[in-house]
Amino acid sequence: MTSRYGIRVVVENRPGAGGNLATEVAARAEPDGYTLLLGTQGTMATNQYLYKGLRFDPARDFVPVHALMSSPNLLVVKSSAPFQSVKELVTYAREHPGKLAVASAGNGTATHLAAELFQSEAGVRFVHVPYKGSAPAITDLLGGQVDLTFDYPPRRSHRCRPASCGRWP
Repeated sequence: MTSRYGIRVVVENRPGAGGNLATEVAARAEPDGYTLLLGTQGTMATNQYLYKGLRFDPARDFVPVHALMSSPNLLVVKSSAPFQSVKELVTYAREHPGKLAVASAGNGTATHLAAELFQSEAGVRFVHVPYKGSAPAITDLLGGQVDLTFDYPPRRSHRCRPASCGRWP
């Protein structure tokens, strides 16, 4: 954005509370057109129903600018898991209720809600381990501290070239 528009851009990551911390800061910013928030389904839709006393209203405090992407959730399990398929996971979880730990990017995030939906549909129960974002959840999954998570697949980055700027890759 700096090279294209000639303005300095500062990215400020504020993890925590399912994106509510960063969203509140953005909602309280001077409405001068220079503060942008990368909103998620959580911050713009579900969090208002999951958290009491939010200090922002997604419909009132924000104006949508552009949809950037949509991404499916993946079920990811540690490599040493005693199951090799979703069917085997469900069978194992039913035989060992509350034994498997599922990591999420935090309470109320899409990764948490995906795990809750899975449990509800499959009739199983996991121990929920919320993290401050996906990165530490994935780190502990890779380290074997948790058994599974639901998360987004990595995407190849898209460099904006003059012929393609403003268009989807």
